[in-house]
Amino acid sequence: MIETDKRKAVFLLHQEGMSVREITRRLGLSRNTVRAIIAGKGVMPVRPRRDKQQIDPQLLRSLHEQCRGRIQRMHEKLVEEEGIDLVIHLNHCSFREALDWLQRHYTL
Repeated sequence: MIETDKRKAVFLLHQEGMSVREITRRLGLSRNTVRAIIAGKGVMPVRPRRDKQQIDPQLLRSLHEQCRGRIQRMHEKLVEEEGIDLVIHLNHCSFREALDWLQRHYTL
């Protein structure tokens, strides 16, 4: 993510007539990034927060048993069978650690 000050600088330089190529050279940004900042008028894009998904704790327990505690397989089954796509950064962790992470990031 490009800092607000740098975004403002890109937009102001463009307003003063500097070319995209020159802005990229001076600020060390890609041309696509500079074009996107100019298109957004130098303002940080606002991304709406995604609401927490509801996940049944019993479903997680049953998946834990079916998948023998393999978190990656639990995730695959949630996506395939339940249509729940979670962002899981837990490749090698215990069920308890996975459940704690899920409780912090999703409503159980």
